[in-house]
Amino acid sequence: MALAVLRELAFRWAVRSAASGEPPLEVLPVGQEAAQAVAKAVEHPSVDARFLRALPGVVLGEFAEPPAEDASALANVTHAYVLDETDTAAFNRTVNLVPLLAPDGRLVVCMRHDEGLATLIDSSGESDRPSWAGRSVTVFPLYRATCSSPDLLLRAQVEAVAIRLHERYRQQNPDRHAPAWDELNESHRDASRAQAEWIALELQQAGIVAEPLAPRSCSTVELTDDEVERLSELEHSRWMAERIFDGWAPGPTTDPSRKVHAYLVPWRDLDEPVRQIDRDFVSFWPELLTGPDVGFSLHRASGSTRG
Repeated sequence: MALAVLRELAFRWAVRSAASGEPPLEVLPVGQEAAQAVAKAVEHPSVDARFLRALPGVVLGEFAEPPAEDASALANVTHAYVLDETDTAAFNRTVNLVPLLAPDGRLVVCMRHDEGLATLIDSSGESDRPSWAGRSVTVFPLYRATCSSPDLLLRAQVEAVAIRLHERYRQQNPDRHAPAWDELNESHRDASRAQAEWIALELQQAGIVAEPLAPRSCSTVELTDDEVERLSELEHSRWMAERIFDGWAPGPTTDPSRKVHAYLVPWRDLDEPVRQIDRDFVSFWPELLTGPDVGFSLHRASGSTRG
């Protein structure tokens, strides 16, 4: 589980830093097992070291004060993930970590069940739950996180979305002579699937919520020009991160045999025709997601404004 979480964090950080040039995401392992898991993760070929860096681990005994240096390191943590194998171990580690984190630090705890110990530490969703000295503590029961996540529900329809995206590309760019979906190699299919998986998450950045399994009378939204521009830049950053994680590098000309691509540059350095490709895709998203073969409803989140 640690590898999956770290890879996801590294990828999301890559999307963010592709546009902003931020330094690597720093990971502080707590305990020997965590240190081993992090070391294994940062060496894994699916995790790019440019976006994830392991800090020296700290030791945290149960109900014991850590050394001052370790306590100082923990106080700088913004997000902590508890991934212990048993609910009891996760509960004990949470109790130990809470007083050591910064007041605005967030603690995410994965537990096997959402009853018993989980109800004692989850401060999300209900106003009468304990705030744990002002810290935000969120419990993700393993069965619920893997069976009921909106991301996974979207994944059930990802093939249909990916095919529609590819067909849209072919329609908008006939001069590129892209092959039909059935004739694509698996690498190019995976690229379309990756884009499909991220659409709902990217729309959230514009305050737009995609609800899966919606009724057939799907509602939709119209993206403003500013939203299209911001989401197009975000989509280009996602695409860059995906390519980099797959071993591609920038170069003056695109050469798939060497995994070199001329478009692996920041949004501001792209030619206008290349930017327009992303704009065309983003403008198509609402129509795509609310179509009968996908069946999502789109609406603006409460408090969000068009912009």
